[in-house]
Amino acid sequence: MRSATYAHKIGSTLRLVGQVRLDGDAQDLSGWTLRCRAVSGCVSIDLSCRWVDAAYGALELHADAADQGAWRAGRNALDVRMESPTGEVLIS
Repeated sequence: MRSATYAHKIGSTLRLVGQVRLDGDAQDLSGWTLRCRAVSGCVSIDLSCRWVDAAYGALELHADAADQGAWRAGRNALDVRMESPTGEVLIS
C-alpha cells in the first residue's frame, strides 16, 4: 500500500479501500489476518478491517460515525498489520 493523505471529518463514516502491491503487482494474501488502527500520538483506536479480495490484496478499513467519539482532531496515521499463517508480519 502506498502512503496517501486523506481529509476525514470526525463524525462521518470512514470507508477506505486499498490494495497491497509489490513493484506494482497485486499480492496474494489469502490466509493472512488483518488488524487496523488509527494512531495519533499515544492514542490508538482499533478500526474495523476486512479483506475485500485477499487473493488480489484488496482490503477495506471502516469506522462508523458513532464509533469516533474518542478520535482526536488533527493528523492521524492508519496502521494496517497483516500476519501470514506462518507468522510473518507486515505493517503498513
